[in-house]
Amino acid sequence: MAKRTDRPENDFEIVLFAGSVMGAMMAVQQYCADHPEADFIDVVDRAMARYEAGQPLGTLGREEGGTGAGAADSVRR
Repeated sequence: MAKRTDRPENDFEIVLFAGSVMGAMMAVQQYCADHPEADFIDVVDRAMARYEAGQPLGTLGREEGGTGAGAADSVRR
């Protein structure tokens, strides 16, 4: 990310974003462990789509009838 954005590796926003992505991957792994029927690649793709959409929190979990309680609610099964 740092090279792509022409920022230093220790730039706060770069470190914050990288940590956020790592946290998302940890959440994906936990979700898939708890839901063996879930397709790992699909769940990763949906997690990354949240970043691409700018993390619109107002719709989190509501795309497919979820309660808004969390991103995992909207993962296709």
